[in-house]
Amino acid sequence: IPKFKDEVTFVKDWKESIGEAQSINVDIRIAGDSVCSASHTKLVCFSGSDGKIIRQKEAEDHFSSALVNIEPTSYIVSNSGFLRALNENFDSQWKVNVNDEAVSAPAVGSDSLYIRTVTGTIHAYSKLDGKKIWEFSAPPSPLVLRGQVGILVGPDGNLVAGFPGGYLYKFD
Repeated sequence: IPKFKDEVTFVKDWKESIGEAQSINVDIRIAGDSVCSASHTKLVCFSGSDGKIIRQKEAEDHFSSALVNIEPTSYIVSNSGFLRALNENFDSQWKVNVNDEAVSAPAVGSDSLYIRTVTGTIHAYSKLDGKKIWEFSAPPSPLVLRGQVGILVGPDGNLVAGFPGGYLYKFD
């Protein structure tokens, strides 16, 4: 077993606010030299090297998920149940009503986006225009915590989801 030092010294390069965060964790995404995130009320990208704001935009709605797949299109879900595709300036390309509260950031596949909701339903949408492709419902977990909902796009581009009772489902 390797031995580790008991103390580590860190040097803070920069510190910037992303606005009011509504959860304990603030999800960040890296795109090239950009560090991007979404607060409850704002989208912002900083230069990774010096922390200067590259672009930002006040939210049209309150966000409930992380900003994902930063370039060239970003995807995010709002508290009011809208899935949005945003261009590089964070202007809306399209939005679709999920009709439920999302408990995860969108999982991004090659052509599709996947959202999981509090009812246990997984929705698949086209990345191109937001049209619904399919949905799958399973009994929800008795307690669902944001960020711990077990959906991801696997290496083959297909969705894998965890469900109560210890089951994994793979969707083509």
